[in-house]
Amino acid sequence: MTAARKHFSNPENANMPRWRTYAKGDPKRQGILETALNWVSEGQIEDYMAKHRNDTDIKDIDKYFETVLDWASRLFDCTDSVMCDIDWGRLYREYHEKAYNHKEINARIDTLLDNSCVSDKRGIFEYVLGGEQDKKLLNIRSLRMQSRKESIRNRLTPRKRKASAIAHTAR
Repeated sequence: MTAARKHFSNPENANMPRWRTYAKGDPKRQGILETALNWVSEGQIEDYMAKHRNDTDIKDIDKYFETVLDWASRLFDCTDSVMCDIDWGRLYREYHEKAYNHKEINARIDTLLDNSCVSDKRGIFEYVLGGEQDKKLLNIRSLRMQSRKESIRNRLTPRKRKASAIAHTAR
């Protein structure tokens, strides 16, 4: 684990900007290392560390981490902050064997990122990878709810003006 700490927790590592596009966390606090371990261990970090505590190299962690990042960066053009802190390791395991049309998938991602009704932008990637089946991933705001809020706001505005005018003339 010492080698892994040295590699993934070094803020001067040339890979750090790329890693931080997809993995959240302060390298000095081992946030990138934790993400790499989470991905390679499928969320079972303690079990993984127990099995590999005597390993002298980090080839398996580094290779898996880089494989996941390569897959995500080849598939998606987006490098926005919305990419950070998605469980790319899980998405890789579930979707990397499926073929995707690069242009189509990125056009769809861009459309959904621009849609103001989609409140969970991070869910867009899994939604599109999964064939746009699970709309819950998008946490869509209903237009009726937005319209209702606007209606309430419009109704309250004249009342507030009237109350303000009455209070002002009472002085």
